[in-house]
Amino acid sequence: MAQKQIIFIVVFLFSLLLISITIKSDDGISESNQESIERTKTTNTYCLNGVCNSILSLGEINYWNGTKYVPIETTLKSSKVGNYIYELTSAPYKAYFKENLNTGESIRFEKDGYFFIYDISGGDMLWAVQDGKPAAKDTLGGGCPSNSQDSIAVVEGNRVEYPTAFCNTNVTYQIYEDMLKETFILTGLPSIKAYTYLQYSGNIKAKPL
Repeated sequence: MAQKQIIFIVVFLFSLLLISITIKSDDGISESNQESIERTKTTNTYCLNGVCNSILSLGEINYWNGTKYVPIETTLKSSKVGNYIYELTSAPYKAYFKENLNTGESIRFEKDGYFFIYDISGGDMLWAVQDGKPAAKDTLGGGCPSNSQDSIAVVEGNRVEYPTAFCNTNVTYQIYEDMLKETFILTGLPSIKAYTYLQYSGNIKAKPL
């Protein structure tokens, strides 16, 4: 019998609304065959022969690289920072990933002068029948450890997957322009059929940079 999958999304996505506007320019940009591009956090303006087209977004499409606004790039790259093997640094935030999720300080996230470390090593994932009732907890499928397990990163574009980070549970991280989304993918169901909530323990530490 094929196993069912249940996906838990920890961070919800907000879609971007793009609006195109054409503006007639009178400020000297109309020199023949000259094109300029102006960017802000949420706009791109392209001007050619005195006609400007602006793309406005409800979300961030560019980030400040210390000198100017440049397009956000969400593809993960190799990292030389500490013991991290992958990184994202071309976005409004920075994210770093270790090869094995079951090692200390495996995920690092930086934004607006702060950073936090996400660490599942030594974490626990158990299913409970009902909150506040006598303990009746089990792992997915039963009989396998509830604690975190060694899991080696599989990277594709802007997505990092850690297979079997917990018993019958994959953990993925999806990179977006303005957020990092964590997803738990369950490849089996709890042996306790009437479960009502998930109990998870792990460590998140936020500190100034």
